[in-house]
Amino acid sequence: NTAGAMGLHGAAASIGQMFTLTVAYLIGVYVDWRYAFAFFGGVSVVTGLLLLRVPDVDLPEASERVSPFKILKVPNLWVIILFNVVLGLFQRGVELFFPAFISADRGFSGQSAAIANSVLLFFGVVGQLVGGKAADRYSSERVVIFASAGMVASMLILLLVPSPYIGVPLFVVLYGISLYGHQPAMTALLGRVSPPSLMGAAYGVMFFFAFGLGSASAAIAGYIADSFSLEASFWIMALFASMALVISLIIPRVIRRSRGASSAGAM
Repeated sequence: NTAGAMGLHGAAASIGQMFTLTVAYLIGVYVDWRYAFAFFGGVSVVTGLLLLRVPDVDLPEASERVSPFKILKVPNLWVIILFNVVLGLFQRGVELFFPAFISADRGFSGQSAAIANSVLLFFGVVGQLVGGKAADRYSSERVVIFASAGMVASMLILLLVPSPYIGVPLFVVLYGISLYGHQPAMTALLGRVSPPSLMGAAYGVMFFFAFGLGSASAAIAGYIADSFSLEASFWIMALFASMALVISLIIPRVIRRSRGASSAGAM
């Protein structure tokens, strides 16, 4: 039930993201903006103290120090890293410019655009839960493929459906479920293919490529929007989403081939 647990973990985070801006806004408007920072800082401290009460789990100690760079030598990990790099290249750009895009190019008010962004996070919660359960029941590889296809379809719906009052809601639902639905499946898949002694390094590398290098997406999307238009920027994001779909189709083959090679070596 690894993917299901990851889904619950991610869903809780998405719920927090949904309400963070609203809570910060209300504190800033009705009290003082400084107290908004103090409130979230206090919540973080209390949460950290509560984590001290979580019981320890006995894990086997490593027989030797392992360099985190060894994770890059794991045979079938490169395709997962590549997927996360490409995913990051459009995820951050879409997140940053989606409200501006539907406001400037699709005629939505700023308030409606903000609401659409919050609703997207709500369906992200649904996606986390559904993706985690589906990965445990079927397979992480299949969930990643279907989620990637959903991301491509949602981008095309946003760009091609003539009526924004149909296209934008469909995008919000499908993109939210697909983007966040792949996360528990991908996290569980990474844990499955990584050696136990390198699992921590594997997660660190994955998040570095997805969120670190992937943050370049905002710069790419912004440059294209300034040089051409927001519409052109979202077409480039759709291209990156299509690349992620192609890579997701390769993942099962690479992992299957790696398992076959390991079995042959054991014999």
